[in-house]
Amino acid sequence: MGTALQLLPKIQVIDSLVFVKYPDLSKWEYKPELEGLLFFAQLIEELLFNYTIDTYKISTLNLHTLCQELDGTIFDIESGVVRDKAIKPVIEELSDKLISDPVATYLLKDIRDEYISSINKYTALAGIKVKANLLLNQLDKKYLDRTKILLEEVIVDGKRKRDIISLANSFLIELINMGYSSEFIYWESINFFFEASHPPYEIKDTLIIRDYFNIFKNEEL
Repeated sequence: MGTALQLLPKIQVIDSLVFVKYPDLSKWEYKPELEGLLFFAQLIEELLFNYTIDTYKISTLNLHTLCQELDGTIFDIESGVVRDKAIKPVIEELSDKLISDPVATYLLKDIRDEYISSINKYTALAGIKVKANLLLNQLDKKYLDRTKILLEEVIVDGKRKRDIISLANSFLIELINMGYSSEFIYWESINFFFEASHPPYEIKDTLIIRDYFNIFKNEEL
């Protein structure tokens, strides 16, 4: 048996997330290589737990869903439901996400800065709409897959806790956006990582995260 896993202490705050209990690790092999996976598993539980303080819960929007919100806001403006100024805060938040989102960095590469500049530059709704639709086309069907790939990378690394937090948030938002309920994701995650009577019956390699991802393989519910 290897070195014991580094459990999170009884109370630890990382980027406003509070972990307050030790999990059941009876199915886990004790080795430091699993530190990132354990952190991810505890994080998913904390983000979805019903009694978690709202400040510590999952974010409501990621880059992909922000693009969808921008598209919906444009539609509402064109339909006369809201005024033109309603688009400004959405564009500002989208611009921030384009800068900070690691998935955007990979998927958009050299054109990311162009999107940031053009979305902020256009004053006519038609120009913003074109850019929003182009951005959605870049993200649809790719965002979740790239999020999972990057999550696997940072989980294997084990030390990049803030990246795990950011990507786990995006992952959960995508699942909920697909139609999975937070309760379903929560209990499937608890059973997978912390219930000894449910498969997998052993967790001894970080690549088991792929089996976890496969629980949520339906593209649309």
